[in-house]
Formats: sequence, structure tokens, C-alpha cells
Amino acid sequence: MVTQPVGNLGVTHKITRRFDGPVLVGTGWQQFRDVIPAGGTAFYGLTPAGGLVWYRHDGFNDGANKWTGPVTVGSGWNNFKKIFAGGDGVLYGIGADGSLRWYREADAANASSQPRWSGPTVVGTGWGNFVQVFSTGEGVIYAITADGKLMWYHHKGYL
Repeated sequence: MVTQPVGNLGVTHKITRRFDGPVLVGTGWQQFRDVIPAGGTAFYGLTPAGGLVWYRHDGFNDGANKWTGPVTVGSGWNNFKKIFAGGDGVLYGIGADGSLRWYREADAANASSQPRWSGPTVVGTGWGNFVQVFSTGEGVIYAITADGKLMWYHHKGYL
């Protein structure tokens, strides 16, 4: 166990460096441009051609090589500069024009071959100049400007 200050607050926390694993649970993941959380133990792989492929790791508790998927749930996602998860099946995409588009997959926890998407809905503009954009869920979005400022947003209608 190591004790060290965290951040610039001078607070000391005990850190335990104990892990199980690594355990090999899959191969071929280099094929994806990005991997995006879908909620719970599910996530999407983004193919270079813009396909969105859903997976759920059913062996997440013990590292078992047990999966549901792949299920192709979308296409055309390569048209976005950035895609990020918003929680509860919500995905946001930032277009080349800086627009922020909202989508929601009703079956994000257990995808079907006939995905049920809501959207796209343009929920904002001017998002193209941020260097990073991410969400902590429940409509809260953070964006980092080129000069290092961290901006907070709350998309009240995220569901």
C-alpha cells in the first residue's frame, strides 16, 4: 500500500495496487477506430467504415471470455469528428460543422438486430473547436478548450 497526495489539495489517500488479471477476453479489437461505452457492461466498436457494432461482456465479473454480440446497430458514424457516450444509451456526435447531435438506442443494454434509435437531434452548435469532450452521464458534458479551460454543460433533455 502506498500513501501519496492526490491532486493539489494536499489530501493524503491510501492507494492499494492490487488487481486480478490481465485475462485475455478477446482478440481482433485493433479493427476498431474507437470503443465507446453503451452503459452497464455493453459498448460499441466503431469500424473505420463508420459501422457501430454492439457488444456486451457477460463475463465482466470474473474475466470470463463470455460475450453477447457482435450486433451491428448503425452505420455512417464516421461522419463525426468525435463520438462520446452520455449514459443510458445516449450517444453524442460532433459533426464537421461543430454541431452536437444526440442519439439514443432504446436497446443499449441488450441490442437487437433491429436497433431502435431516437435521433438525430441537433442539441448544440459550436462544439467543433474543443480539444476534448466527454460526459459523466445524466446529461452532464465537459469540454476542454484549446487554452486548457474545462467547461461544464448540462443537457437537461438528454433522455
